[in-house]
Amino acid sequence: MLQYRIDQARRVVEIVGVQTPDPEEFLRLFTAILADPDYRPGFGFYRDRRGMVPIKRGTLQANMAVVAAIPGLTGSRWAYVVSDPANYGMARMAAILGDGSALELQIFDSPEAALAWLAERPQGAPIATPSE
Repeated sequence: MLQYRIDQARRVVEIVGVQTPDPEEFLRLFTAILADPDYRPGFGFYRDRRGMVPIKRGTLQANMAVVAAIPGLTGSRWAYVVSDPANYGMARMAAILGDGSALELQIFDSPEAALAWLAERPQGAPIATPSE
């Protein structure tokens, strides 16, 4: 079961746990995050998948559809930490599926590098868009 922790000082939401096969779990998770009084739009998302069984392709696609459908996630950064080729491949697929959306997803091999990247741009700062 997926859960989350919000670090307001770092402006990061850490997603923890193992996802169940229930396709609605990801939607429930993000509904709870967005309703949490400690959450602010623009917080970064951190997921450490080292040592975990890779997520199934269909589950990943459903997860990315949920993310794309939630306007409150626009402009957020997502950092995935992985330690094996299978999880790297699935994280890469997530990045490709998210391409063209307003979120940024990067893959790292250490928590320190992932958290440093999330801290580079002040979370909540708008992503520059071309003026009309």
